[in-house]
Amino acid sequence: MKLLLDTHFLQWIVTEPDQITRRERALISRSDIVVSPVSIWEMRIKSEKHGRNRRRLDLPDPVKAMRFIIDNEMNLVPLTGEECATPLDTPMAHHDPFDELLLVHAQCLGARLLTRDEKLIDHPLAISA
Repeated sequence: MKLLLDTHFLQWIVTEPDQITRRERALISRSDIVVSPVSIWEMRIKSEKHGRNRRRLDLPDPVKAMRFIIDNEMNLVPLTGEECATPLDTPMAHHDPFDELLLVHAQCLGARLLTRDEKLIDHPLAISA
């Protein structure tokens, strides 16, 4: 199975691996893991928005995340303009643009979005361990 990591999973892999449960680790270990540049963008936007409060809010550092992705040869899958223009086959219940674009990217990649986000769990493209 191909799994696209939700931003919080990328953050945990980079900075807090103990946050990932055994079941999630097992799912990750037997899957083809991909990362979207949307997650890096989300980290950067939230990091800039919260500035000095980033540490208090446990916001990830996008530069550190990119370095980790490169150093660990993770599969960072490009996002095309065509994919950005693609509508979701099943609309989301809320209107978070990062979540929507991650779901669109998963849909276009034939992947599932690994998430713990309660707003996404019921979406057919989302998966939780």
